[in-house]
Amino acid sequence: MSDPTSPASALGYSLGTALANGALLLLGLAVVALIVFLLFREFWTWYWKQSEQVRLLKSIDASLKTLAARGQPAPAAPAPAARPGWVSVPASPSPGRP
Repeated sequence: MSDPTSPASALGYSLGTALANGALLLLGLAVVALIVFLLFREFWTWYWKQSEQVRLLKSIDASLKTLAARGQPAPAAPAPAARPGWVSVPASPSPGRP
């Protein structure tokens, strides 16, 4: 039991109500933190256009699945563009290979 002469009991508070108030405060802070997290998450996904990237990747995946269903190989990646003034040197064969 709490001491009836303590300042908390004089104000009508007990240990149980203090713990309940602390729990409510902690719960309120957790809810606020969750809302702030979701708002920032929404902002960053908009800023980096992640939903657009996902839509394009799904479109590419569907196109590749269509090509695979037809039995056609996927198109090869284009060769990198040469920079002006650079000379391209063919790769030398690695040692031990004919």
